[in-house]
Amino acid sequence: MRIRVIVFAFAALLAVLLMVPAAAQTGDYKPGYLFVSVGGGIIRAFDSSGNQIGELDTQTDSSEIGDMCFGPGVMYSMNFSDQSISKFDGAGKLVESKWATIPGAIESCVFDKDGNLYVGEDGDSGGVLVKVSPSGQVEQTFAPETDNSGVDQIDLAEDQCTLYYTSEGSGIRRYDVCRDQQLSDFATGIGNNCYGLRIRPNGEVLVACDVTVYRVRQDGTVIQSYSPEGVTTSVGGLFALNLDNDDKHFFTATYQEGRVWRVDIDSGEGTQTPYLQTTIAGDSIGGLAIFGEITVARPLGPGTGDSARPDIVQKVPDPTQISTDPDVVGTNAAFSVVAVIVILLSAQIFNETMEENNAELEGFARRYVRPLAAPYRGLRSVWRSLAAGNQQYSATAAIVVVLGATAVVYGFLEPGFKLNKDGILLVISVVIALGVVTYAYSGMEARVTERRFHLPSGVRVFPVAFGIAVVSVLVSRVIHFQPGLIYGFVASNVVFGAADLGTKERGQAVFMAAGALLACFGLAWALMIPARDWAESDANVVAVVLESGSTLIVVGAIESLAFSLVPIEFTHGMKIWRWSKAAWALMALASAFLFWHVLIVQDNAGFKAIKHEATLGAFAALGFCVGVTAAFWGFFYYRRKQAAKAAAATPETPPPADDAAPTEGEALPPASPPETE
Repeated sequence: MRIRVIVFAFAALLAVLLMVPAAAQTGDYKPGYLFVSVGGGIIRAFDSSGNQIGELDTQTDSSEIGDMCFGPGVMYSMNFSDQSISKFDGAGKLVESKWATIPGAIESCVFDKDGNLYVGEDGDSGGVLVKVSPSGQVEQTFAPETDNSGVDQIDLAEDQCTLYYTSEGSGIRRYDVCRDQQLSDFATGIGNNCYGLRIRPNGEVLVACDVTVYRVRQDGTVIQSYSPEGVTTSVGGLFALNLDNDDKHFFTATYQEGRVWRVDIDSGEGTQTPYLQTTIAGDSIGGLAIFGEITVARPLGPGTGDSARPDIVQKVPDPTQISTDPDVVGTNAAFSVVAVIVILLSAQIFNETMEENNAELEGFARRYVRPLAAPYRGLRSVWRSLAAGNQQYSATAAIVVVLGATAVVYGFLEPGFKLNKDGILLVISVVIALGVVTYAYSGMEARVTERRFHLPSGVRVFPVAFGIAVVSVLVSRVIHFQPGLIYGFVASNVVFGAADLGTKERGQAVFMAAGALLACFGLAWALMIPARDWAESDANVVAVVLESGSTLIVVGAIESLAFSLVPIEFTHGMKIWRWSKAAWALMALASAFLFWHVLIVQDNAGFKAIKHEATLGAFAALGFCVGVTAAFWGFFYYRRKQAAKAAAATPETPPPADDAAPTEGEALPPASPPETE
């Protein structure tokens, strides 16, 4: 089958990955490493355990350094008292001490998607907002309204226009950099001397205001506060703030003491003890940066690349990120058992209802469903006529059309999906994932059928996959499930001629195909580790496609297996169920557990896991399946009840009596002959 070409291409890309990781890595830095500006022109780097691993020297001897921003393969530091910007490469080597000079004391920065750098100035030196081009030239200057200072700490919203900023006042202000006009304040009266802030991907904002960090909802209301122990105004209070790259923690630091906290956003844990303590080389800690940090305005990897990593891909954990907590594992195992039991009971009711009402269902299909097949048959005839005499061309073109169209549909699982450069890379990744998942499953089923059971078979394109993709995307959007539902089969195994498999052989073939898909899942999951390391340090085209492709194989493999194992008529799960219920239970429980543990709950346990948005979405999907089954059964039950009532209400016409007197003109029946013994 032509999908083999895709598999070989994927293998070649993996070979490239294994051959060039050293060149792709950006120094020794890894996602989660923390950079702290300590003044005196010095920036200190710490690993994910809080151990110092090096220093970056701007060679400006700037008594204060503000924020730092990661661009493609570079990092820029805002040298406050030196009024300059230093440029480092991705390995931490100083490229240019004074890459840009700004007439003002700059202390904050943020990139837009085009690589322009916005920097905010302190009020004592102008208090303006400056837009700097990728070449280091000042392109535009803005004059937002200020409070007690200038444009202190800034962050740019995903719309590329709305800039959030603080001004050492009691809230968060906004300015439209596209229209060059002031906007209404985002939040007011939430604290004193507000400084560092960061926008989360969900629209919430974290802001450090003197001794407290506030978590502010999208509507500007405070929903949580965090007060690290021992922080007072006398030590400068909390100034710098940034998100950890897991979007579950944030970092904040005191201005003068050198204490840095890492705080859990949901639970608030981490406020009792500092994450690390460092000395101050100059006047203060003016900025925090995280390698791989989240910036909603520029969702790129922090290395040398220039491509956006899809949000749906980043939400899937690799094996190093998965929880091994017994409580979490136990919770997910319990959810898996419940899901399998619910699906099994619903399937049994559905199957029995179909069997009891088979005649009516066949009549319904003849009247309403079969006519819908006419357009498909017409298109198939046109297709065959265009490819007359060239069967190989026809088969290849069919695969390309179905695979490409289905991949484009699944692309809409990504928020803000467009067919630009990043969108095309995502579609290529989906094509790889669909091809690998289909070939691993249907290809194995065909191979077993041919080699073990000696029946001619092959893999044929499955056009209905396009419609399934549309439904999957719509359901994913409705239940807000990320990374989304992907039914990854675009072809199916077909036995040629009049030959057919028995119940045992058919069940074994499907079971072995399911095992091959599980193996494919495991390999892709393992490959996510080096692929993700590369993409996070160097978001180039090949790295992004490799990470996205391997991640989507993981998602497509486990979800396709879980969906196909539902034991209703005409599904692969029913083939295994009829052959061996134990084999079905083994495969169903394994796929359900991986679905819950890898794609849904991940690191929550107990009641907290139940409240998780993805868990609620999964239970909503289960409830929908149960509801469809109940409606299906109830429809036919109601019809039977109505038919019984109608039959009971209709009086039966009694048959004529045998001894009724003949009417006038009616001949008498002939006399019966006498009975003889």
